[in-house]
Amino acid sequence: METKSAYNVQTRTASVKNPAMNVDSGEKCPACGGTISSMDEFCLSCGHRLVGWCTFCGAKLLPEEKSCPECGVSVEGIRCPECGTLNQRAFCRKCNSPLTKAAVRVQEKARQDPKFQQAQQLCLEASKMEESILDGTATQEEITEYKHCVKTINELLGELLPPQGSTPQQQRNYFSARKIAVIHKHISYERTGWICNWCGCRHTTPAECSRPDLGGQWLYSEVETQSKTYEYEQ
Repeated sequence: METKSAYNVQTRTASVKNPAMNVDSGEKCPACGGTISSMDEFCLSCGHRLVGWCTFCGAKLLPEEKSCPECGVSVEGIRCPECGTLNQRAFCRKCNSPLTKAAVRVQEKARQDPKFQQAQQLCLEASKMEESILDGTATQEEITEYKHCVKTINELLGELLPPQGSTPQQQRNYFSARKIAVIHKHISYERTGWICNWCGCRHTTPAECSRPDLGGQWLYSEVETQSKTYEYEQ
């Protein structure tokens, strides 16, 4: 489900501290020198694993092991087949695609969750209402309805919690499977030409005119671009 959104978003994940690592805040990654903290399972700069367990399933890993004995994933991570991003977790950090069999199962279960289905439908309705709000044509009644819709979405998603006893990796997968694709619109203006004061002709640049010293006016066109993020509404 894709929708545009202006909601306030907070990504909810679970992380754990490795007592065997003594990695304090402000320390450097041993592989690339990037800044890391005691809560990091892997370096956010280069992807180097900082903990003694599999970041995909939580199984213990020995230093010499090249893949997890439980889930079989390489300690180097998984490259997303959709966008090519290298990942150390079960859902792609860029496009949120499920990368393991466990992630696929969790996502399928999320799609059958009545509360999540309702939240997705409300997001679609909210995105339609948002069109008129963004262009300034919405009435006060429509704005109030939109705010109520957003509140209901956040309440529904706030009630979605992983089963008790879930491992940090299972919790993370649970929330990742319930992220909603959000389309962001960006409007920019690009120069398309220049009208000179000398003869009123259209030029690519003032330099094409024989009398640029007389001035002129730039012409602009509106360009709309879109970007997509996967977010957990909170």
